Amino acid sequence: MRNHDSAAVSHRNKIHSYAIWRLRVFSIIQTMQIKRSTHESRLDEALAYIAGHMKERIRLDHLSEASGVSKRTLGYLFLHTFGITPMAFVKRERLRKARMLLQQADPATTKVASIARECGFIHMGQFSLDYKRQFKESPSDTLQQSQTGEGARSVDNRPTTRPFR
Repeated sequence: MRNHDSAAVSHRNKIHSYAIWRLRVFSIIQTMQIKRSTHESRLDEALAYIAGHMKERIRLDHLSEASGVSKRTLGYLFLHTFGITPMAFVKRERLRKARMLLQQADPATTKVASIARECGFIHMGQFSLDYKRQFKESPSDTLQQSQTGEGARSVDNRPTTRPFR
């Protein structure tokens, strides 16, 4: 009889241990979901800061302060989400904006330098180099194509359709 009672107690202990384990796992999952949603909102705050300060000099500590997380955490969030660092993301977005503005601009009245400054670039030579590296053409070529009707190209340099003016 004693072995039977011992087996029942052992079985109850296993069930109890399993229930406690499940509660811990559930608690960990909830914590991870809360952290994930918190990190997503922090990332959204950093993205909003970038969008609102595109013309200004943006530094990593500005992004960190605006999003409320450390520089390291912000770096991990950008690497995990976009595969690049926060500052590389800023440069990429500035280049994309410059390309869009150049594609829509009138070459007769627009200067590449004015668009570059509007997108937050200070050094025109570095802007041109980065632009060429990203889009495989110079900014002035993009601007000229907007007039010649050769067709605007998308961010990844594939032809796109242009709306009628």
